[in-house]
Amino acid sequence: MSDLQLTNMATYQKNQDKIRSTQRAMERSMLRLRRVNRVRHTKIRDKTNVADALAHALKLKRRQKKKHRQTLRAMVRRHKGRRWQLARRGKQQRKVSGNGGGLHPKRAP
Repeated sequence: MSDLQLTNMATYQKNQDKIRSTQRAMERSMLRLRRVNRVRHTKIRDKTNVADALAHALKLKRRQKKKHRQTLRAMVRRHKGRRWQLARRGKQQRKVSGNGGGLHPKRAP
């Protein structure tokens, strides 16, 4: 791996750790606990019934990525279909009109 990829991975991991620690801090404050009490985060999570913020964010990110891919595919399909229709329309105009045809036929004087 290149240095840039390692740097990006380290930054990504650091951001994940920040989200995890922030959520655990908020859950401790909800139960009025301090870190000195040394309560495991799994027990705190059971008491608060809060969903894991990081897992939820990653799930939404995957969903958004999937939706974006579907949108891009639909746009490509529409574009290909539209291009075919325009080409076909141009051929029909050329057959019908005797003054050049195409999408912009020449005007008669």
